[in-house]
Amino acid sequence: MEQLEGAIRQTGVEIYVETEDGLKKGIAVIYPMRYRQKQWGGVERNEEGRSDAKRYFMFCAPQLLEKADFGAYIYEGRNKYRLIWKDEFVCRIGGYVKACLRKVAEEKNDEQFIY
Repeated sequence: MEQLEGAIRQTGVEIYVETEDGLKKGIAVIYPMRYRQKQWGGVERNEEGRSDAKRYFMFCAPQLLEKADFGAYIYEGRNKYRLIWKDEFVCRIGGYVKACLRKVAEEKNDEQFIY
């Protein structure tokens, strides 16, 4: 049942999540979203296509984002992200959370999303 969490621990990086209870430390896999254009004009996430370095997906154990809501800060090395949304998945080989992150830039004590 812990196969997914083991795979995340093996391939992930150390992160910190800022929640109402303080900082939580854990391991997560973070990678940039990729987009391609649909024929009807919508935008679809896909493994093939162009990478958007401002938006990221994160996979982690469910307890790491348990009390994190929209706008929560996530720190990975020198990078800082804000949580946009999260979905929890459970299957036979374990559970995980898929989250969408937006990279944050800091300029002169003012915080801005990178657009």
